Amino acid sequence: PIESPTIEMKKPSTGPEYEGVDLEEIQALPSKSNYDEAQELAGLDALEKYIEGDSDYAPLAMAVFMAILTGCSRPAQLIIFGNVLDAFNSADDPTDMVTLLAILYCVVGTTTFITASVGTRGITVFAANVTRRLRNHYFESLVRKPVSFFDMAGNDPSLVAVSVMEATNHVAEGLGEKSLLGFQ
Repeated sequence: PIESPTIEMKKPSTGPEYEGVDLEEIQALPSKSNYDEAQELAGLDALEKYIEGDSDYAPLAMAVFMAILTGCSRPAQLIIFGNVLDAFNSADDPTDMVTLLAILYCVVGTTTFITASVGTRGITVFAANVTRRLRNHYFESLVRKPVSFFDMAGNDPSLVAVSVMEATNHVAEGLGEKSLLGFQ
């Protein structure tokens, strides 16, 4: 069983620069010890609000279709290769049969290359669009934070851009080629 992460509230010091800060607005941060072990992952339904109509669904549908075609071509390659081996074991002259199967193998290989390339391009476009919108939303939420949020330990303002890019790059990896491999 996975334990839920412990939450520790970071409070600002009581200096005059922190007067009027609402502690309810300050985000609770998970402690470093349990954060890596029990981090909850968001599903695709959490990213659904960042997906917009045809500009995102068209490349996604194309990528899934191409990934399925790419996945189907692999068994076809094995069948063709098996037929080549069978042609060498036949009593007849295998030259014509092996030539035909070699051409067929090249056609299937070229088709696999094209479908994999188009599918990768489609899923990359989809992931880039969703990640761009997510990154914009992330920055907008950071702009709304009170200045005192960045004065607390663990919220170093020089690392904000790095953390945004790191978090959204993980989303892009998951939505991109890693999801495409699942469809293949």
